Amino acid sequence: MQQPQQHPAPGAEFVADRDAARAEVERALGGYSFRDGGALLLEDALTHSVHPRDEAGGRARHQRLEFLGDAALGLAFATIFYRDDPGLDQGDLTVLRSANVSTQKLARVAVRRRLYPLLRRYNCAPQDHEVPIDPCITQFEKSKWYPKCVES
Repeated sequence: MQQPQQHPAPGAEFVADRDAARAEVERALGGYSFRDGGALLLEDALTHSVHPRDEAGGRARHQRLEFLGDAALGLAFATIFYRDDPGLDQGDLTVLRSANVSTQKLARVAVRRRLYPLLRRYNCAPQDHEVPIDPCITQFEKSKWYPKCVES
């Protein structure tokens, strides 16, 4: 049996310089630039909900942003699958959308794109371990949905 691919634990390489973290995210997004209030929104998006914030209302703002982000991702994937394969019924579209916006899928994307070290987090030791990627992928590749999923 093939050994699962291991990715380095992110704790040791955490990026404390928030300007550098923002620049790295912008690079990973193909040069998209956050300006005006976008920098604050990006920082909120990169902050885990249990991170102690200096300003009041940070957790509530994060939860609102998480709500909006979840809806935007869901809509983006729903649109892609709806447009690209008119033969899929509502159930198939739902399965595909769910598979592509799941916590596990997005965690793999963050690890592969080296975004995890850019997150502000606190007391997340259970999440800060080496992440085996291949077993999850292998299991999903055996399903009928794999060919229609967006690459991490």
